[in-house]
Amino acid sequence: EKKEDTDVCKARFEEWLKKTVKLKQYLCKFRENECDDIRIVRFLDEDTVHGIIGTSVVKKLHCKLLLEQAEKFKRLQSQFLTLVRNNARLQRYTTVFDKRCILTMEHLDGEVGNQQQLAALLRIEDVG
Repeated sequence: EKKEDTDVCKARFEEWLKKTVKLKQYLCKFRENECDDIRIVRFLDEDTVHGIIGTSVVKKLHCKLLLEQAEKFKRLQSQFLTLVRNNARLQRYTTVFDKRCILTMEHLDGEVGNQQQLAALLRIEDVG
């Protein structure tokens, strides 16, 4: 796996934790535990989050907020996977999406602004 791909996954996690979950104060804890990758969100559970951020009363409440957002993210990821798997033309790009940490439609939308950018991402030749 290329460093730039890993960097994208880490950047997506940081953005998710800061903008969606709104608990940026825990970013360093996730980094310390090598859990600062957007692909890890689907594996987060109560025990794991408590192990990362702690178990004080406030941290337990923050854990609940984080897990609630993780569940929403998992649903968005599942919807995207269903779309890709149900589209024969998109299925062959699953590896590209995974490597670039494109796990939701929002990620894809943020990655490509037009047909040429999509073609470049998927390495498709001869796009109108």
